[in-house]
Amino acid sequence: MELAEVEIAELLRGAVSLHSERASHGGIDLALKAEPEEITVAADERRVRQVVFNLLSNAHHGRRPGRDRRHRHRPGHRPR
Repeated sequence: MELAEVEIAELLRGAVSLHSERASHGGIDLALKAEPEEITVAADERRVRQVVFNLLSNAHHGRRPGRDRRHRHRPGHRPR
């Protein structure tokens, strides 16, 4: 594992860009709004990128026609 400073918003923008075309062919419109714009963490970038890739892939495969999925996370907010 190689820890480094990872800019999360930048990583997410790249992932959304990479998956947007494939998603649009399946009727999915990907969008990203990162708040705050600059979120930096110490992490293994390759592993974080893989987790994001898997989440986007799973969301695409698990989609049911006619249903929207929106995922939002705010810093300091804990989902129930």
